[in-house]
Amino acid sequence: MNETIMLFGVHGVGKTYLLSKLSYENYSASGLIREYQNEITDIEKRVSDIEGNQNTLLKAIKHKGLMGKRFILDGHGCLLNEKEEIVPIEKEIFEELKLGGIIVLTVEPETICNRLQHRDNMEWNIDLISRFQEQEVFYARSIAEWLQIPFIECKDAFEVKSFISNIWGMN
Repeated sequence: MNETIMLFGVHGVGKTYLLSKLSYENYSASGLIREYQNEITDIEKRVSDIEGNQNTLLKAIKHKGLMGKRFILDGHGCLLNEKEEIVPIEKEIFEELKLGGIIVLTVEPETICNRLQHRDNMEWNIDLISRFQEQEVFYARSIAEWLQIPFIECKDAFEVKSFISNIWGMN
């Protein structure tokens, strides 16, 4: 049984913060990529080699013996390329990750922009953040449907804990 749960969400939505409040084993996709490769994005969160990064992620997860295991992977379904276009990651990557469920975390685009401004000292276009988040939700749902695995869009830790408990068979 595949027990890896992927937590999707745009930059600044609160994925890392949420996971810090929960007591589940978790890994950051960008952290794993960074560990096995020198560079993943520029300061503005743009990725020039999306396919290469995702292949590095798969190698990292395999190398660590995590494939299909019980942990939460903090990552994205879509990324910004060097032209600031929203690009979906190939669906086959998610199939290879052997996911057991997908969570997509959302908040108001204004909140995301404020967080990114505070965290990274960068201003983001609210329309870009809004489109990015909409595409992330749409794509996460379509991946879950394609893989025939559970999916939830949520805004709080309670919903996340309940969803995870249902997948992992915990009380």
